[in-house]
Amino acid sequence: MIRAKRRPSPAVVLIGALRRAGQLPTTRQLPARDLGLRQSAVTPLVGRLTAAGLVAKSAHPQEHRAVVLQLTHAGAAALRNAGPEIDRFNAEMRDLLGDDGFTHAAAALHKLAHWHV
Repeated sequence: MIRAKRRPSPAVVLIGALRRAGQLPTTRQLPARDLGLRQSAVTPLVGRLTAAGLVAKSAHPQEHRAVVLQLTHAGAAALRNAGPEIDRFNAEMRDLLGDDGFTHAAAALHKLAHWHV
């Protein structure tokens, strides 16, 4: 049975999105798209991550309104530390749903996250 446990914070999710973007450093656009959010919704998360020392911001070299985001060493460590909890959650979901069910649920959630009305 799935136990109610602490969910990853939005900050950890955003750090993971930055890492998954695979294009570090990146702008807010890629993690926003990965999370299915508008860039304006990502801005306060980036501010909190920057204040916490997990993400560094710098001016974009070509786009004057954009900023470049990069994980700091502390941000990378936070992502590594979240890994075991994410793995545990995924294992519980696989146990509950089976491999096919887990794959289908993940695909459905991905579609929902990227659904545009």
